[in-house]
Amino acid sequence: MTFEEIIRIIVVVIESAGVLVISITSAIALFSYLKELPSPDIPKIRLRLAQGLSLGIEFKIGSEIIRTVIVGTFQDLAFLAALIAVRGILNFLIERETKELRKRVVEDGSA
Repeated sequence: MTFEEIIRIIVVVIESAGVLVISITSAIALFSYLKELPSPDIPKIRLRLAQGLSLGIEFKIGSEIIRTVIVGTFQDLAFLAALIAVRGILNFLIERETKELRKRVVEDGSA
């Protein structure tokens, strides 16, 4: 097995972990929402969902960083850099939203 093949396997495993975290977190958020009907605690559910999404995105960013080890061309590297930047911005926005939600949940006494 070559170095490149090992790196590709590592990338797939880390990406899969990110997808799994996002999928499980989304399912839990949906289940919590449905369980709490007719008056679900939306800020608390959104906070948990945002935290899971942020963690999933971190796994995806990590896999892209590792993928840079085996890029073949400058164009591949530029594409990966753009992808990492977009995911980083998305993660930043989710983290900002998480902080606001956390404050709201604490103020409402829902924590």
